[in-house]
Amino acid sequence: MLSEKPWRKEFDDLLEKMKAFWGGQITSFDDTDIPAEKTLSSLYVYPIYKATVDGFPLQVTISEFPLPGGGLITAADNVEFLSILLIAPCAFKAAIRHEHLMDRIKKKLGLEYEAQTGNEKFDEKYFLITALKEDVSILKSDQVQQHIMDLEPFDGLHFSKGGINFTHSIFDKNMLKVQNVEVIAKRLVTLANLVQQK
Repeated sequence: MLSEKPWRKEFDDLLEKMKAFWGGQITSFDDTDIPAEKTLSSLYVYPIYKATVDGFPLQVTISEFPLPGGGLITAADNVEFLSILLIAPCAFKAAIRHEHLMDRIKKKLGLEYEAQTGNEKFDEKYFLITALKEDVSILKSDQVQQHIMDLEPFDGLHFSKGGINFTHSIFDKNMLKVQNVEVIAKRLVTLANLVQQK
């Protein structure tokens, strides 16, 4: 899949519509001043859309890699991921993905650790990885948990000093509609206002 970009047309259409909607710019993956379509990297990777949404820098691209942290969805030759990064430094580091049967088995065997929020429904649905045990405290908020669930469907959420990164495997061109990205971006802004580093 090195040079095959199955979502190129749909993603290019999305970026042009987003540029008309939010302004912003489309850059090459290596972030040079050369227009994305004129770089060698454009043969192998998707461009990055950059804009500001409600005061937060936003980046949208397609990646061949999901968020770190394992799970059943991993980098594969036929899977690409919509990646939306809202640059809003968080007060903690964590990765959230759906919990799977193998996660439960590994936990029972003591081979894997998962942070818990204390909300049984949330903890059963999501696998939570934190850098420090105290990093889970902000995720114990019912309001934060609800806003995370409002972002569904997703494959992963990553919170760090770099911001909040949303990823979802692309299986349908409707995922690359400007309305979909707008809803996700607005929900990320709401979540960022709750968890960002002050």
